[in-house]
Amino acid sequence: MKKKKFQATFCAIVLCITMAFAAGSSILPQQARITALAAEKRALDRQTVEKVSEAFNSAAEIYKYLIVFSEKDSEDNGDDDSDLMAIAQEEIKNMRENAAKLAALRSSLNGLPDGKDTSEGRTVLAAREYLDQLSNLSLDMEELMQYFTELLPIFNFFEGLNVSMDDYKAFANQFYNSSLVAKEAMDSIKPPAYLAITHNDLQQRFKEFMDFSRDMSTAVRMEDPLRIYSCVFRINRMMAMFERSIDNMLSDIALQQEQSENRMKGPIKTLHDELESNIARLLAA
Repeated sequence: MKKKKFQATFCAIVLCITMAFAAGSSILPQQARITALAAEKRALDRQTVEKVSEAFNSAAEIYKYLIVFSEKDSEDNGDDDSDLMAIAQEEIKNMRENAAKLAALRSSLNGLPDGKDTSEGRTVLAAREYLDQLSNLSLDMEELMQYFTELLPIFNFFEGLNVSMDDYKAFANQFYNSSLVAKEAMDSIKPPAYLAITHNDLQQRFKEFMDFSRDMSTAVRMEDPLRIYSCVFRINRMMAMFERSIDNMLSDIALQQEQSENRMKGPIKTLHDELESNIARLLAA
């Protein structure tokens, strides 16, 4: 009886040891898998941050360029219109190339894991927003500079006038022709939306010049001195309005450049600094 009891106890102990060993052998591989998956995730997270860092560093020169450009004063661009035109054309080329580079960098971040639940995901989202803002600013600056280069020759349309108002008939004819050329040039230019009002105002001045020229020609043909002198006083008022329209246009262009500077020094710089700090922190972890 005792022997049977001993055998039963021994079997129970052996069974328990076997079950414990089996359980332990299944836990060890599971822990190894968890450890391996965690290491793989850390490696992927680091690769994500490194790709973001690469794009961020590649955009650094463009960021610096936009900072310098947005702070430029128009007085730094030379006194001669040919200098202004050459500088503007070069800036347009640079802005267009910058926008293309930024678009390529933005595309390089496609497919990276993103989301607001992890630091790496938030960094990807911030980097995309940063590159988008830099690209949008480059395109806005390009549009403004392109408009300015198209508008600049029109500002100087009076330089083509080479007759004195003493010859009323010749003056009226040439003034009409110059005004017509300027108006057609204005009609062919598409202004940025934020300059549409001042653009239309300047257009109106050339229409008024054409109306004036027709009235002056009529006065000369009728040999009516009162009409002629009325036209002489009228053009003085019109020239004052024209100069005001030019000043308004230049002021609006300057305002847009100032707003570009505010964008660079405000939200874009804030995003730049936070992104730079976050990338450095994640890479150092």
